[in-house]
Amino acid sequence: MLMVISLSIWSTDWQQSLWVIVTRMWTLRLLSKLKRCNFSLSNELEALLAEKIAQLIPCAEMSRFGKNGSDATTAAIRLSRAYTGRDEVAVCGYHGWHDWYIGSTDKKLGVPEATQSLTHKFQFNNIDSLEALFKKRKDKIAAVILEPMNITYPEADFLPGVKALCQEYGAVLVFDETVTGFRFDLGGAQNFWCYTRLSNFGKGIANGMPLSVVTGKKEIMQLLDEVFLFHLWRELLSIAAALATIEKLEKQSGIQKITTYGTQLKEGLEALISQFSCSDFLSVSGNPVWSFSIYMLMSLKSYICGKHSTCKRR
Repeated sequence: MLMVISLSIWSTDWQQSLWVIVTRMWTLRLLSKLKRCNFSLSNELEALLAEKIAQLIPCAEMSRFGKNGSDATTAAIRLSRAYTGRDEVAVCGYHGWHDWYIGSTDKKLGVPEATQSLTHKFQFNNIDSLEALFKKRKDKIAAVILEPMNITYPEADFLPGVKALCQEYGAVLVFDETVTGFRFDLGGAQNFWCYTRLSNFGKGIANGMPLSVVTGKKEIMQLLDEVFLFHLWRELLSIAAALATIEKLEKQSGIQKITTYGTQLKEGLEALISQFSCSDFLSVSGNPVWSFSIYMLMSLKSYICGKHSTCKRR
């Protein structure tokens, strides 16, 4: 049995400890420049953020904002279905709580069987599993959505292979960059591996404030004129926070600092695991900016029982 715990990065450097406070100050500075605003209606800051995203994200020609990652992934799937005229989706990873995805998991209680049948899973770093799915479902798959990375790094030919299959079978490739966006790189993980047609990003863009983004190619995103997504989805404070966060990441080499601290954390924990002979049940995985400690619970029980003769089998 596995237990996975996400590791948070905390620096003893007082300047880094003020990160959130400074970002909030920059947010208020942006808001103070506005002559008038309504926090729930359209504002010029939305256009500024969309333009900034277009400068940073390779696929970003148009953007729409939501409040959480599930908003953005669902928006990407609805747009893909509208664009292709197809209904089915191939998934790899975690993509939120909405019916189209959660119906493919063991948390599907309350999701209609008809909805469950439209979503199919394939395996990360196993291009054959996706190809088999395409061959079986033929021209029924509207979109392939996956996290370009979570705990495990993609093999060199995996993501380009996924893109090639999507092109061959006419499906929209969607990168769910809720995890990787504005942590791995300001341009997202797609800057490392391959470009995509739609992408979504989560609250990392706004330093934890409730904001998400679906962005992509104009020929798909322009369907927003006909596809209804969000009602009262605008919230100006988070938009301003995103602009402030990106500005700070750019001016203060934020991605490099997060990577440095994350590497220190991983290496320090790995050293402790080795020092105390815990490698049989404890390991560290993931990118320095998104690290996990993984516990093998059965091995941990064996370790404890080996240390204490009074341990009884249960």
